[in-house]
Amino acid sequence: MELPSGRVRIRDIVMRLLSTRAHCMLCGYFAAAFLAVAGCAVPKDAAAPAPVVQEKGPELPSERVAAPPPAYTAPPESEMPSDPVHRKLVGTAWKAKDFEARFLNAHQIHVRGPQTEPYAPGGITAKYSYSGGSIELNILGKPFACVWDGTALTINGMPAEALPQTTVSDNP
Repeated sequence: MELPSGRVRIRDIVMRLLSTRAHCMLCGYFAAAFLAVAGCAVPKDAAAPAPVVQEKGPELPSERVAAPPPAYTAPPESEMPSDPVHRKLVGTAWKAKDFEARFLNAHQIHVRGPQTEPYAPGGITAKYSYSGGSIELNILGKPFACVWDGTALTINGMPAEALPQTTVSDNP
């Protein structure tokens, strides 16, 4: 139905559209338009977001202060290896490139370097296995193969330099 000015009533258009197959799609458009228009009427001060106070989350490993390496204390005789060549290795510290290793007892090694610092500031203690001069260990998923002949150590094929020993009595 047309009005005297030649315009068509909106109600008639809506009724005509609702009687067609496209009415479902149009209902969605009208609902979206209604929500958009209704959202415009909100006063600006009521729509202002509340300030969010951010609390610092858990500390990242890389933000922790690096701890000094543990001071070496000789293990009890029960934890010392029976192999005399392996026994010479226990208590020694070595450096190959930027990688430092200290053999704590017959089965544990303390390792530190740039690869471990982000995950374990101050280094990480891991288990190693010794068999006839061959040492195998795994640090953070990376395997290391070492060879010990009683006087010299190689780590992944690189010769290691002996570091001075520190004991509990050397540290204040």
